Amino acid sequence: MRNSKIFLRRFFSSIVVFCFTWVIFTFLLMPRMGAIYSPFRMSHSVLHTIILNFVAALIALMVLLGIRQFTRLVKNKKDLSDKTAWVLLLLEMILYSGGILIFLKYIGYYKTVDDAQVVYNWVTHYTVIDPWTHPSWLMHYLYANPQNLFLALTYKMVNLFLGNGFGGIVITFLAIYVLSIVLLFCTMRALKLDNWISLIIIQLLLISIQVTFHAAIAYTDILAFFFTSLTVYCFARYLVTHGKLQFFWLGLISLSSFFAFLSKGTSLVLIIALSIFIFVYNHRIKKLTGFIPILVLLLGNFGWTQAINYSGVYVDTNYGQPNTHYVMMGLSNTPIPDNLSAREAANWSVGTYAAKDQDYSWNLFYNRHLSKSAITQKQIAVYKQRLLAMTPVQLCDALNNKVSVAWDRVISKHHLV
Repeated sequence: MRNSKIFLRRFFSSIVVFCFTWVIFTFLLMPRMGAIYSPFRMSHSVLHTIILNFVAALIALMVLLGIRQFTRLVKNKKDLSDKTAWVLLLLEMILYSGGILIFLKYIGYYKTVDDAQVVYNWVTHYTVIDPWTHPSWLMHYLYANPQNLFLALTYKMVNLFLGNGFGGIVITFLAIYVLSIVLLFCTMRALKLDNWISLIIIQLLLISIQVTFHAAIAYTDILAFFFTSLTVYCFARYLVTHGKLQFFWLGLISLSSFFAFLSKGTSLVLIIALSIFIFVYNHRIKKLTGFIPILVLLLGNFGWTQAINYSGVYVDTNYGQPNTHYVMMGLSNTPIPDNLSAREAANWSVGTYAAKDQDYSWNLFYNRHLSKSAITQKQIAVYKQRLLAMTPVQLCDALNNKVSVAWDRVISKHHLV
């Protein structure tokens, strides 16, 4: 048993190291160009961007080494008291919240944007989602994307308590983000980390510009971040607790991870990882508790679906485009042409939103009225066609491009180059 745990730990550690090495490699040497990644990349050359990436990586390494040296010095001194740490944390959260609100007022940010605006406008001007009687882009979007209903419910609850208004939404989501940070601090306290180290980690989270300012967009990412933070906190308590109280924390883990899934479907990865860990972590009959998060997910998702059907939000129960749409779109813009210039290759993005793919899926869904199973088969057929059209070298190029697309949009916004 001990050998199997060691093997699993080394196996997953190796995967993590490999994946992040891949991410860093593509970020440094294969930057994506264009305004969507950073406004500065519209005027910089590819070589200039690569140089700036290496400079940013060097700065990050220096910061990391500086923090490591600081933590060594701190260990030899008296740690901050819990009271002092909490005062510093709460003071920082107040300054952060006030600073963000002042900044938003300064730039004239007065309404939601992108998908959040679509959902918020529907909530404030509620109508039954009926793309057949009212075939508009809004009805098509809402009918095809039921995953936004939990966000819509959140908006509705905020409006009930704070009244209809954009300000209440922004303040609520800022509060949710602040509470998420506090939960992560509590997690580190539960794991017996020094207060100094815990506060340093919080600073690293706050200087992540994309996440910090993303709270004001008030979209599903912040809800998922909150419930993920709650899940991680409950998980930390689960690890340091023994006896029957462990089942209490396991129940909270299962519920909070389920709500993270309702917020954003990609949180399914978190639930699977938790279940695997709990199964491996425990012995004998307690291994079966690893299935509890998945069981809560299945039952909770069934109950959520029944609640949606009962509420009459949708005109019928055939809503939601198959997830194979995103699988198919994941190989959009493939294979990458061989005759591209350096600039064109840097502007080429694999697996991003593709209007042609969306039109294709919606045509099957709304115009041809095919069943979901038939749509799924057609989308998988397109995916296979794209996959088989690539040579192994072209497939590796496409995967590198996808990794660069996914992570460059995150990392580049942190240092704005």
